[in-house]
Amino acid sequence: MKKRVAVVFDSAGTLLHMYRVAKEMSTGSILEDIQTTLLVAEKANQALVVIRTCFDDIRRCDPDMELHDFIDQYDIDLGISCSSSPFRLDDVYGIIKENQTKVSDLSDVVSLVKGRCPNVFYIAAGLIVDSRENLVPYVLSTGGQMYSKTSVAIKLLKELGTDIYIASGDDAQNLKGLASSLDIPMRDVFAVATTHDKETIVENLKINI
Repeated sequence: MKKRVAVVFDSAGTLLHMYRVAKEMSTGSILEDIQTTLLVAEKANQALVVIRTCFDDIRRCDPDMELHDFIDQYDIDLGISCSSSPFRLDDVYGIIKENQTKVSDLSDVVSLVKGRCPNVFYIAAGLIVDSRENLVPYVLSTGGQMYSKTSVAIKLLKELGTDIYIASGDDAQNLKGLASSLDIPMRDVFAVATTHDKETIVENLKINI
């Protein structure tokens, strides 16, 4: 029996050209074109957390509202994209609640990404939490747009009979637009996937296709 061939893409840096911004909470400094995974890897006990929010909600909010109140009021889901040690979402929320991170901090980084990338394909926001120091050291935003050859490459792979999947740390809402543009069904998209999740996805595909 002839087996099928599958290709699993991440989104950032593979399908999309990314622009990332981080606000260092201890100094207020803005870091541009950073690698968020490298920030997480700087220390043990850190995690990159995705904030699954509508950015219209951010604009409507009092900028001085604390982030944990914003999360509660708008019933916002959090997701752990990657971590340097095991994390639970309850731990993440507890760290956010004990810090004075505000909606304005989130708005600062989102506005910077939008300003630099007016034709951004999608935009996401998040933060890094440190369980050892019980801190939020960075608030983050990232935006992406497809490389000029992305659509061509996907079309060519499909013509060759290749099954295409996306496994990404980004949330489903942002990935939905990307998948739609590339004619990839959402059943073949894995959102908020950690590095371990991606390994499991690939191993399962090896067995099942």
